[in-house]
Amino acid sequence: MTSLVDGLRRRGSEEVLFPLGGRGCVLVGDVVAFVDRWRAEHVSWRGQLVRVGNLESAALALFLCAWDGWVSAIQLGACDVGDDGVRMEASTGTSSYPDRTRWLVPTSGTSGRERRWVTHDFESLAREVKRDLGVGKALVWGLLYDLHRFAGLQLLFQAVLGGSALAIATKRESAMIAFREAGVNALSATPSQWRGLLQSGGLGQRDLQFVTLGGEIADAKLLNALKTRFPRARVTHVYASTELGVGFSVKDGRAGFPTAYLGKCWRLDDDGCLWGRLSETAAWVDTGDLVKRVGDRCFFRGRADGMINVGGAKVAPESVEAVVLGVPGVRMALARGKRSGVIGEVVELLVVPDGSVAEEVLREEVLDSCVHQLERHAVPAVVRLVDHLPLTGAGKLCRGKG
Repeated sequence: MTSLVDGLRRRGSEEVLFPLGGRGCVLVGDVVAFVDRWRAEHVSWRGQLVRVGNLESAALALFLCAWDGWVSAIQLGACDVGDDGVRMEASTGTSSYPDRTRWLVPTSGTSGRERRWVTHDFESLAREVKRDLGVGKALVWGLLYDLHRFAGLQLLFQAVLGGSALAIATKRESAMIAFREAGVNALSATPSQWRGLLQSGGLGQRDLQFVTLGGEIADAKLLNALKTRFPRARVTHVYASTELGVGFSVKDGRAGFPTAYLGKCWRLDDDGCLWGRLSETAAWVDTGDLVKRVGDRCFFRGRADGMINVGGAKVAPESVEAVVLGVPGVRMALARGKRSGVIGEVVELLVVPDGSVAEEVLREEVLDSCVHQLERHAVPAVVRLVDHLPLTGAGKLCRGKG
């Protein structure tokens, strides 16, 4: 198997692939027929480069099934591709395997700006897919991620190759309604997205079988809240990067990961940066993630390139947020650097209350917790209560400077 459509051909043609709620569904056979028809009508695209811009996820899912194994490369998140969001160009390189497509996947910082593209192939994107079709047949995944991001591709590959259905909401603001109508029973989201879902009650009384988190640090408070809300679900925190793909999964319900994971393919350097590699013979890659080792557990501290410089002392925003999120009455929190003419930067804290505590009381308790649990230079100089925090296209907190 070397492409998405190969995976579809292994499944029953009458199986549902894309449920549409009250608007019906798209069957596996429908997608296979679309792929065969599209390829017959676009023979000239064979072996070429396809650049994709802001194409709607529902349409993009179909095209990705058609392009994979047909074109030379797919560049996602491209610019200057025209009004229809797609442009075919002559391939700039040839693959060692003519029928294996290169996937150029954009990385994104927490500022939301796409920075560069990382090359993947079918094997690297499908490496961690669970391919038990018997188990997968009972699952309907909901897609909250953009399909031109690594996390979105992972869900598409899991659904197609794992025998599951994938519900794709056409409008993000009505996604939960679409998911309920489609019978979604498995959902993957960033911790920030999960906090919003739990607070809003967007999933209603729906009981999930699989709950996965990724893209940001998952704290104990959130993990416990998910286990309480979905007692029958398997809650999994997935660590992945666009550069390395899916690294490892943590299923014990605790924050961080066991130190036993360190070894052949994962290590910490003297500065606490996590390095990884795809195999024992592959080159080490600096993930940029800072990790603190405590006993038999490793805890993520934040990004090495996201530190706040307070008079020469470095503050990890996530370390401030971890303290604040433990305060009763806090729904979400974001720490960021605010420019200061005296010491360069100070810590500015944005807090979204959950409404259970009076705002003035909450502000005092947040500051009190920070004073007692953080070093002096990490205590926020500014605390603002806000209605919401913006997320990037990848579903992460948007971390800009104040």
